[in-house]
Amino acid sequence: WSKTLLEDGTTGLWICGLGGVGKTTLAQHLYAHLIENNPGVPAAFVGLPLEQSDAAPHVEQALKAFGVLFKARGHLCEHIQKFQEFVSRQPVLLVLDNVSNAELMDALLPQAPAIGSKVIITSRTSSFPRALPVPPYVQQHSLSGIGDLEAELKLLRLYADLDQDHKLAAELQELEDQILKACAGLPLAIVVVGGLLRQPPGAQRSDDTELRIWKGVLATIQKDQAGQSSDEKLKGVLSASLTFREGEEKTRVKKIHMFLDVVSILQGKLAGKAVDVWEAWWGPDAILAFEELQRSALVSVSSEGTLHVHDVICSLGR
Repeated sequence: WSKTLLEDGTTGLWICGLGGVGKTTLAQHLYAHLIENNPGVPAAFVGLPLEQSDAAPHVEQALKAFGVLFKARGHLCEHIQKFQEFVSRQPVLLVLDNVSNAELMDALLPQAPAIGSKVIITSRTSSFPRALPVPPYVQQHSLSGIGDLEAELKLLRLYADLDQDHKLAAELQELEDQILKACAGLPLAIVVVGGLLRQPPGAQRSDDTELRIWKGVLATIQKDQAGQSSDEKLKGVLSASLTFREGEEKTRVKKIHMFLDVVSILQGKLAGKAVDVWEAWWGPDAILAFEELQRSALVSVSSEGTLHVHDVICSLGR
């Protein structure tokens, strides 16, 4: 896809697929690659929360990223006009991640991008929002999962902190294959399950304990999977990551409370400040619970030190 955008003159790429299939991760890699190969070109990565339909803050975000001056309290129509005028005369790199409604698409999708522009759109739907025609410069591609067993295995072992070349005992090998099958090729499911299998730092599990945990994880994520769609399987895996019982019950309960805090009010806030509050409530146990929450891959800390939850996981928490 990088080759498609860089070499064959393609201006727009629309990536659609289920939540958790890897659209945003792919868009981030393509965006970084495009920036590297187009130094000096104005660039903006605009993430669009599913529950938000107000275009104003996102149009302003794009204008700021492009270095376009605008009135802080100006009318949305004026900002959209400035945006469309800029992208029609100046090549830009633009990602619209997680587009979910016509208002956002209408405001932020360049109507006539300048030659040399590269536009990437991601969405869960396989059709453009109603009443909006698909621009002629946009090519559609669908993601349905990794679809490569070797790549799925590498991803699972990466997040489970297992040596990629390590040969597992026959019984664990069979469990690993069944776990990957239950994850249905969805990267988010594989990442979360890998976090469940991961040993805490400094811990040394016996072979019997390791086998018991792997069997427990598989049984938890396989529960009620028969006849489910990939989307339903993903939700089941995410639910299992919270309900799987391993370690101290008090730590698990704190982990659930922290997770609900993040998805309800702390998304995007500084992790250090949140941990300080949790520690004031629960003492040193809060640190252990937060570390476990991160190992489970339900919550991550960005390079800026802020708390982040995937939108699919966020929806589940709400």
